[in-house]
Amino acid sequence: EKAAADKAAADQAAAEQAAAEKAAAEKAAAELAAAEQVTAAKVAAAAARAAKDEAARAEIAAAAKADPIGVQMAYLADYMAPLCTFVSVADARAEGFVLDGYTTDPKNLDGFAESWAAYTSLTPTLNAHTITPGQCATIDFAHRHQTTDSDPLGLSLEKAAEVVKSGATVSGKVDGLEGRSVTLFLFSEAGGATNLKPWTTENADGTVSFSFDLTLARGAPAAPQLLVAVASDKPLPALDQVPAGVTTETLGPFLEKQFAEAGVTPALGISYFRLER
Repeated sequence: EKAAADKAAADQAAAEQAAAEKAAAEKAAAELAAAEQVTAAKVAAAAARAAKDEAARAEIAAAAKADPIGVQMAYLADYMAPLCTFVSVADARAEGFVLDGYTTDPKNLDGFAESWAAYTSLTPTLNAHTITPGQCATIDFAHRHQTTDSDPLGLSLEKAAEVVKSGATVSGKVDGLEGRSVTLFLFSEAGGATNLKPWTTENADGTVSFSFDLTLARGAPAAPQLLVAVASDKPLPALDQVPAGVTTETLGPFLEKQFAEAGVTPALGISYFRLER
């Protein structure tokens, strides 16, 4: 009887172990199946995202091919620039815009060209210029009147160079005016504004030339300078009367008031050089 009882107990233990092992195997199989389903779902979702991204890239590429300038202008119009940073069009090329970037911190423009290329399928050329905090008000003013025209007002230096030596003559021209009136201002590194009316000449071909000398104080550090041309369909005589030495903070509201009273939308051209000894 004892042998029979022992055998029965052993058989029961073996059966329970077998049942437990079966349950564990079934649980493991179920967990594996569930994991495989999750993996399959993730793979399917990744494939769907990849297909969506590829479709978006194809759509962007098609749009860029159909209207490369329009696509690039749209990206620039939607671009949310960091504080005291401004990007303008220097040359609206179908194969990729040439751009000028103005910022107090060059890191603000890190990744800009890559993001532009990802959105437009076109690679821009970005020329970055470092300005001073004193010139941020000028940048804010430029932001408020950024053009959506792919053929912007042209403002160029006769000698295309980032650096102008102290005492040298700064000369250049404003083109693309198409009969509009224009006033030219120079904004110093400290934010002071100078009306360049006495140093400008209207030319027979519709352009406006400028030429002036600029000197940096002995021992002074390099000084970024911003040239800004303000053009309007109607003459704004008050702009020509702006005295030298006003600050950007004062000049900006004054200009806005003149635009509002005359009912005009100004076009801006902007250029940069760094004055060094």
